[in-house]
Amino acid sequence: MPQQVPLYSTAPPTQTAAGGAPTAPAYVQVPVEAHRERPVIRKTGPSAATIVLGVLLVLIGAMVLAFGIGFPMTALPGLGADHRLDAAQG
Repeated sequence: MPQQVPLYSTAPPTQTAAGGAPTAPAYVQVPVEAHRERPVIRKTGPSAATIVLGVLLVLIGAMVLAFGIGFPMTALPGLGADHRLDAAQG
Protein backbone atom coordinates (compact mmCIF):
# COMPACT_ATOMS: atom_id res chain seq x y z
CA MET A 1 0.00 0.00 0.00
CA PRO A 2 1.44 3.44 -0.90
CA GLN A 3 2.47 5.71 1.88
CA GLN A 4 0.26 8.77 2.29
CA VAL A 5 2.04 12.06 1.65
CA PRO A 6 0.48 15.37 2.70
CA LEU A 7 -0.40 17.76 -0.13
CA TYR A 8 2.10 20.32 1.11
CA SER A 9 5.02 17.89 1.06
CA THR A 10 7.76 18.24 -1.54
CA ALA A 11 8.99 14.67 -1.17
CA PRO A 12 7.67 12.09 -3.64
CA PRO A 13 5.64 9.21 -2.18
CA THR A 14 7.44 5.92 -1.63
CA GLN A 15 5.96 2.52 -2.39
CA THR A 16 6.69 -0.71 -0.61
CA ALA A 17 6.11 -4.27 -1.67
CA ALA A 18 4.21 -6.79 0.42
CA GLY A 19 7.39 -7.74 2.31
CA GLY A 20 8.20 -4.11 3.13
CA ALA A 21 10.96 -3.74 0.49
CA PRO A 22 10.80 -0.45 -1.42
CA THR A 23 9.80 -0.70 -5.08
CA ALA A 24 10.36 1.61 -8.01
CA PRO A 25 7.90 4.50 -8.20
CA ALA A 26 4.99 4.05 -10.60
CA TYR A 27 5.37 7.54 -11.99
CA VAL A 28 7.93 9.62 -13.85
CA GLN A 29 9.00 12.94 -12.39
CA VAL A 30 9.01 15.61 -15.11
CA PRO A 31 11.29 18.58 -14.48
CA VAL A 32 9.57 21.92 -14.22
CA GLU A 33 10.22 24.21 -17.18
CA ALA A 34 10.68 27.90 -16.64
CA HIS A 35 7.70 29.92 -17.83
CA ARG A 36 8.84 32.16 -20.65
CA GLU A 37 6.82 35.32 -21.07
CA ARG A 38 6.69 36.84 -24.49
CA PRO A 39 8.15 40.34 -24.61
CA VAL A 40 5.67 43.19 -24.82
CA ILE A 41 6.04 45.06 -28.10
CA ARG A 42 5.01 48.66 -27.70
CA LYS A 43 3.97 50.62 -30.76
CA THR A 44 5.93 53.74 -31.49
CA GLY A 45 5.22 56.59 -33.84
CA PRO A 46 1.98 58.30 -34.77
CA SER A 47 -1.30 56.49 -34.31
CA ALA A 48 -3.88 56.61 -37.12
CA ALA A 49 -6.74 56.99 -34.62
CA THR A 50 -5.03 59.95 -32.95
CA ILE A 51 -4.46 61.67 -36.29
CA VAL A 52 -8.11 61.17 -37.32
CA LEU A 53 -9.33 62.51 -33.97
CA GLY A 54 -7.07 65.56 -34.28
CA VAL A 55 -8.29 66.31 -37.81
CA LEU A 56 -11.92 66.02 -36.71
CA LEU A 57 -11.36 68.35 -33.77
CA VAL A 58 -9.64 70.91 -36.01
CA LEU A 59 -12.55 70.77 -38.49
CA ILE A 60 -15.13 71.17 -35.73
CA GLY A 61 -13.16 74.05 -34.24
CA ALA A 62 -12.93 75.78 -37.63
CA MET A 63 -16.68 75.39 -38.16
CA VAL A 64 -17.45 76.83 -34.71
CA LEU A 65 -15.10 79.74 -35.34
CA ALA A 66 -16.66 80.44 -38.75
CA PHE A 67 -20.16 80.28 -37.25
CA GLY A 68 -19.14 82.60 -34.43
CA ILE A 69 -17.64 85.17 -36.78
CA GLY A 70 -20.54 85.00 -39.26
CA PHE A 71 -23.32 85.15 -36.66
CA PRO A 72 -21.95 86.91 -33.57
CA MET A 73 -25.06 87.32 -31.39
CA THR A 74 -27.92 87.64 -33.87
CA ALA A 75 -28.30 83.86 -34.16
CA LEU A 76 -29.20 83.56 -30.47
CA PRO A 77 -31.26 86.63 -29.54
CA GLY A 78 -31.99 85.39 -26.02
CA LEU A 79 -28.33 85.68 -25.04
CA GLY A 80 -28.13 89.28 -26.25
CA ALA A 81 -31.06 90.57 -24.19
CA ASP A 82 -30.78 94.01 -22.64
CA HIS A 83 -30.97 93.69 -18.86
CA ARG A 84 -32.10 97.32 -18.51
CA LEU A 85 -35.16 96.55 -20.66
CA ASP A 86 -35.91 93.48 -18.54
CA ALA A 87 -35.71 95.57 -15.36
CA ALA A 88 -37.98 98.28 -16.80
CA GLN A 89 -40.63 95.79 -17.81
CA GLY A 90 -40.69 94.46 -14.46
